Amino acid sequence: MSQEKDTAEPTEPALLWPPGEIIVTLDADCTYPGEEVPGLVRKLVEEDLKFITCDRLRRAEEGAMSGLHGFGNWGLSVTARMLFWYGIHDSQSGMWVFWKDIMENKKMRPTHDGMPLSEEMKINARRCYGRKKAIEVSVPYRVRVGDAEINTWGDGWLNFRFLFAKRLGINRTRSDWGPDENTQV
Repeated sequence: MSQEKDTAEPTEPALLWPPGEIIVTLDADCTYPGEEVPGLVRKLVEEDLKFITCDRLRRAEEGAMSGLHGFGNWGLSVTARMLFWYGIHDSQSGMWVFWKDIMENKKMRPTHDGMPLSEEMKINARRCYGRKKAIEVSVPYRVRVGDAEINTWGDGWLNFRFLFAKRLGINRTRSDWGPDENTQV
């Protein structure tokens, strides 16, 4: 992850590089509980899951997210649930645990490598693997170490527009490693 920007841009190549079979993502700002990773990996393996996303909203510490960001996350998550009926509570969480080989499924590969990557990974996982293999687990969410570098209005609007474009099937591939043009996601 770039130290200059707190965005999803460096994520896409990293999804293809790790030597292991399981990939875990989380922000490096101490907000996500790294100590939960062994239990989440165990859950992925023992329950024969494909993808776990972590809901940070239900167990967030007081002050972990500003009121504006909390409202924005709520609005984006509700919009995603209404558009995709996929049942994910926290559409913007950056903490995921999944098998590396799911990225070989072209329908799983995201079309966007910016801020919408997070919500698209969850949408694609539920579409490809269903609610029993792509689950959401609540985890604690803590007060950030350092300042948030998110562009509140710009990133929020980009995510909101992306959800509608994805629902209507008019989102454009902005990532070289996304689906082929003929692949319906």
